[in-house]
Amino acid sequence: MALTKIHNRMISGASANVQDFGAVGDGVTDDKPAIQLAIDSLIDGGVLYIPSTASYYRINATSLSEAITVNKQITIVLDGELRGTTFVNQVSPPFIMNVTADNVVIKGNGTFKGDGTVIQTGSNNTYITGLLRIDASNVIIDGLNFIQSPQAAIFANSGSNNVTVTNSIFKGYATTIVGGTNYYQVFFNVTSYGAIVSHNRFLEYDATHMAIQCISFSGGEHDHALITENYCRAALDQFTYANVINSVVSNNIAVDGIAASSLDGIKLNGGFKNAVIGNSIDAEGGLQLLNQRDITVVGNKINFSEGRAIYLYDNASSSDKNMNNIVVSSNVIVGEGTAATGDVLSGITYIPVLASSNVIIEGNVLHNCGKDRDTEAAIRCQGTTGAVTNLTIRDNQITGDFNQYAISVVDCDNVDLSDNKAIISGGTPSQYRPIYANNCDYIRINGNYIKNENTGTVEMDVAIYVPSANYIINTNNVVLNWLRAGPGNYPWPSSSSDGSTNHGNQLSTQSLNGTFTLDAASTKVIANTNIFGTSTTNGDCTVELTPLNASAAALMGSSKRLYVSAVVEYASFTVATADASAAAGTEIFSYKIIE
Repeated sequence: MALTKIHNRMISGASANVQDFGAVGDGVTDDKPAIQLAIDSLIDGGVLYIPSTASYYRINATSLSEAITVNKQITIVLDGELRGTTFVNQVSPPFIMNVTADNVVIKGNGTFKGDGTVIQTGSNNTYITGLLRIDASNVIIDGLNFIQSPQAAIFANSGSNNVTVTNSIFKGYATTIVGGTNYYQVFFNVTSYGAIVSHNRFLEYDATHMAIQCISFSGGEHDHALITENYCRAALDQFTYANVINSVVSNNIAVDGIAASSLDGIKLNGGFKNAVIGNSIDAEGGLQLLNQRDITVVGNKINFSEGRAIYLYDNASSSDKNMNNIVVSSNVIVGEGTAATGDVLSGITYIPVLASSNVIIEGNVLHNCGKDRDTEAAIRCQGTTGAVTNLTIRDNQITGDFNQYAISVVDCDNVDLSDNKAIISGGTPSQYRPIYANNCDYIRINGNYIKNENTGTVEMDVAIYVPSANYIINTNNVVLNWLRAGPGNYPWPSSSSDGSTNHGNQLSTQSLNGTFTLDAASTKVIANTNIFGTSTTNGDCTVELTPLNASAAALMGSSKRLYVSAVVEYASFTVATADASAAAGTEIFSYKIIE
């Protein structure tokens, strides 16, 4: 009978139960030798069963060579608990299990568990210890529990390709962040291809013990990774930290679910052709996107209490790292911090070091962003050593509190700021300047809607502020509740000889155009709230008059010629006959207010 069992296990697809090889799972006996013997009895295609017990399978391993080694292409059905006893950051670090064969599946509802040790030391990733190590490709981890990881719950070493981690639960065990820390739940080292991390849950072990980084792709470039539909309730650092290319981070949920958590969202560090789509983040931070190009950031929902919700920046020194071809679209961002509890700096920030181009920021909704720093903005784009060219910011909606700027653009050329809406209801700046563009050439500002609902405390001295720029086309904007801070202030930039023009801008919802019929008097008052300025000669705006009938044309050709004699800012202008004699009362004119 024994010979028959051994022969059967040597048939592809045969199975083995670790208890048939002496594993007892009593929490006292070292079950590693028995489990290894069961694995060694199988050939490729076999199935290993590790059933549940009243206690756990104790694994005594003090180095990597002493871990359970899965060196065959088998499926492991884990329903029991494997618990390690020794974890140390060292050369050949100990793990409970090490997968060295390709095409291995580990599934079930069982558990890998640490001994309560927390290791956050060591800067060399090859020394990381943990629960499960993978030195192979085409490995699937499905439906398991990883509890009290000492340093890494799952460590996939460099070159481990097409590794899938899915439907599993991770409960971390760190309590603080130590400088130079290495503490993760799912960790891919140096390089990988085709990794999938999906439908996992990253939770606290208790009220103070949780992960530091839940998912990390570290070192070199990791290609074609998919990080999707994971849930993180508590972490002490980023939910995801990834050096990835051609990858997707989508539909994950990350929240600060307990008081001790200080979750800082998602960070992609270097890479190109990535997509960050449909994630929901309710935490201290949002998305940090470093040295990215050809990236799409679409449909994310971010509630954040400090920092920058979507932060694209670089520290690059070579032209192949230019942050080109960026799309940030249809995101919803809410700042929840206050000056007392956090620094909500900005909603969307794009600050490349090198010259960059082709950036689109459109259709985003931002509330209470950029409210704790005068130099920040709800949307901020700024070139540094090189200009940003071909920048489009359009169809964004900005509301709530912000300090000074809703949209700030500096050192950018070929800029289109169109159809944005900025409604100010709070904040404590010295003044509001909702749209700010400086050191920009060839800038189009069109169809924006700006309203100051905080008129009782703060003036909106310049609604569209362009202190230094050339070739500005400023058209069809609506500015409501603009308050002049002084006689030299204007709601938008003045026309200039460099080709800059203003046309069709409004200071109210009332039309810039109209008609009137003169009274049988020498003056007439025409109400229009778009008029601004305190005199008819200070250059704020002008009124163009056109006769519409014969009697009006005759008046304009006589000594009674009509002119604008006075204005009442935001209310009306007065027309008068040049010789102060009464008109006939039949003259019809059209007018047009020109900034």
